[in-house]
Amino acid sequence: MSLYKKPNAIRLRPADGILIIILLSLSLSGFILQKSKTNEAQSFIIEMDGKILYRFPIHRDTTITLHGKTGIVAVRVTDGKVCIAESSCPLKICMKTGWITSPGQAIICIPNKLIVSIEGKKQRSVDAITQ
Repeated sequence: MSLYKKPNAIRLRPADGILIIILLSLSLSGFILQKSKTNEAQSFIIEMDGKILYRFPIHRDTTITLHGKTGIVAVRVTDGKVCIAESSCPLKICMKTGWITSPGQAIICIPNKLIVSIEGKKQRSVDAITQ
């Protein structure tokens, strides 16, 4: 006789299977809804020192060269995506951010005091103010 017993295998009941299917479908529907909102991008905005310098349609392929605090910054727009193609800032974190495609996303270059953001169809309201 063995001193150790095998633990019983976990048995799934039909209700467990239904619960798993419901949870999977809810999580996938949330993902699908989030992805469908990404198509609302209309324009991109370039701000420097808190002032809006440019606002262009996001579907117009272009490269914009700016003179920032540390030197030249190039913003590239291609196929509805925006990125910083070239920057003279020391760490180049803004370039490492990569492409942004959805409303509300932004690329920030602190040394150049530059913000590149995407604006959607709906204007966002202020959700918090700090002092």
